[in-house]
Amino acid sequence: MFKDVVASLAVGASRDVAMDFAVSVAATFNANLTGIAFLYEPLPPMADRYGFPPEVIQSQRVENEKMAKAAIAKFDEVARRAAVIAESRMLDVAVTSAPNVFANIARRFDLSIGKGYVWRRASGNRHTKCQTGGRAASGGVARRPGAF
Repeated sequence: MFKDVVASLAVGASRDVAMDFAVSVAATFNANLTGIAFLYEPLPPMADRYGFPPEVIQSQRVENEKMAKAAIAKFDEVARRAAVIAESRMLDVAVTSAPNVFANIARRFDLSIGKGYVWRRASGNRHTKCQTGGRAASGGVARRPGAF
């Protein structure tokens, strides 16, 4: 039913429910899985934009990169243990443009999974939004998006 699944990985979270659900769906449908981790560009305070120390911005950038790499490593490990064909990508984006970037990527997949919602391709480039529900996300049980 689903051949290609994409998941937005939670960066900096201790537990990524969407990732667990995506791996479960990919394993159930024998689908290819792609995990996207966003490396967020630090936002300096607007009031002190010209007086803000560049060392602080650089340290935030390094910390964000560590968290994104940790999310990718966790995703790769979970996918490997589930014997799912998976690949991961890290994208450098501004916080404000991350949803649009993920939406553009998701248009090329049969199913896209983010925190709390599943999007499936209904027809053409139109996607249908379905809530995953607590049991499906936390228990790793995959349900057909139209069957809620």
